[in-house]
Amino acid sequence: MTDFNRDNPYAAPVAELVRPPSMTGAWSSGNHLVVPKGWVSPPVCLFTGAAGPLTPLRQGRLSYLHPAWLLLLLLSPLVLIIVGIFVTKKGNIHYVLEQEYARLRKRRLWGNWVIFLGGVLLIFLGAKLDEAALAVLGIVFIIVSAFLGVTWCRLLKTAKIADDSIWLAGIPAGVQEIIIRWEQQKLARKLAGLPESGS
Repeated sequence: MTDFNRDNPYAAPVAELVRPPSMTGAWSSGNHLVVPKGWVSPPVCLFTGAAGPLTPLRQGRLSYLHPAWLLLLLLSPLVLIIVGIFVTKKGNIHYVLEQEYARLRKRRLWGNWVIFLGGVLLIFLGAKLDEAALAVLGIVFIIVSAFLGVTWCRLLKTAKIADDSIWLAGIPAGVQEIIIRWEQQKLARKLAGLPESGS
C-alpha cells in the first residue's frame, strides 16, 4: 500500500510501513527479533534454534533505559536512579533453551562469580596485609566481572521496548527465521481451523 503526497501529486509515492502478517507474533526489524510483551516462544531454543532437548519454559523480565538518559550521570548517579525508576520501560517474555546451551550459560555465570569473589578476596587481603597492590588488583577483578556481567554473561539483551513490543538483540538471524516461520505456520493453521499441534 502506498500513500501519495497531497501537496505534490507528482512526488514519488512513499511506502506505508506495514507490520508483517504474523499480526501479534514475532517479526524481524534489522538484526532484531521483535516480539509482543508476554510473548511465549515456540519450542525451539532462542539462541541455537534446536528443537530439543529443551529446558522448561523460562520467564525473562526485561527492562530498557534509553541511552540518552545516561547523561544524567553528569548531574548525579542518584538523579539517574530516581529518573530511571519512572522512565525505564519493562516487559517480559517466556522462552526455552537447549539444555546444553543452558549448561554453558550457567558455567559462564559461575566463572564470573569466581572472578568477582576473587576480587573481593584480594581487596580484603590487601587491607589485611596493608598491600595496596592487592587491593588495586581486586578492584580490577570486580570491574572486569561487572563488564562481563553485562556482556558475556547477559542472556537476554533488549535494543528497545515500546508500549506493546520488545526488540530483542543478539538472536542469530537463522533462529529468527525459524521462530518467524513457526509462528506463521501456527497462524495459518489457526486461520484454517486446524489444531496447533504438529505446526
